[in-house]
Amino acid sequence: MACDQPFVNAVLLYKLVTLQKEKGYAIVSARCAETIGILTVLDKQLFPGLLQIAGNAGAKKFIRQQHNAESVDLLLGKFDNDKAANYSMLKKF
Repeated sequence: MACDQPFVNAVLLYKLVTLQKEKGYAIVSARCAETIGILTVLDKQLFPGLLQIAGNAGAKKFIRQQHNAESVDLLLGKFDNDKAANYSMLKKF
């Protein structure tokens, strides 16, 4: 889990895990706008596929290829703390 998204909290993580367990999805991801986020809960049966990802491609393409998947809105997901300007803006909250 990334540490630069201050609005990610235990409630969101619980929501992802609960949705996966209750509905049986192989993947549940947080979504911000049209982008699936860094927060994703995956069934352990998908781990071998993750290991096939080469280089620094990330898992977005892999996640999008899965059919048994769902996503949840991360309303404040666009706010991350990886630049000085973002940090200044976040201090206002």
